[in-house]
Amino acid sequence: MPRDPNSLDTLLQNPRLWRGRNPAQGMAGLASGYELLDRHLPGGGWPQHALTEILTGHYGIGELRLLMPALARLSAEDTLADFTEPGWIAWVAPPFQPYPPALQQWGINLSRMLIVRPKSDSEVLWSAEQALSSGTCAAVLLWPETLDDQASR
Repeated sequence: MPRDPNSLDTLLQNPRLWRGRNPAQGMAGLASGYELLDRHLPGGGWPQHALTEILTGHYGIGELRLLMPALARLSAEDTLADFTEPGWIAWVAPPFQPYPPALQQWGINLSRMLIVRPKSDSEVLWSAEQALSSGTCAAVLLWPETLDDQASR
């Protein structure tokens, strides 16, 4: 009997899927800027060309600090060999307005930031998909819980 390519077992066998309890296999990570964290991340940093989910109890507890050094590197000049210019950092439906002075303090190139505020839930996911498939974004940040929050209002 052939295996269903969409079954959970098949998806979990994909080498691009890393789960915290399993060691990384052949992934080169982007340094997070935090040595202790990098020791626990696959490939010694944030997985590249992959989805990473950061789970928090609620927003605004400093969770973005985990990403700031890596985002600064991704938005800087000449850091991405695949691009002739630095990549865009797309923020899709952030729950708060990003604060430019703080982002600048972290070294993020504000001219490479793209804040997307879709009008509907369906546009949130569509916007994220477009940013991911564009080939011009170095990182796409998405807050899917905001979809649930908006639906409960």
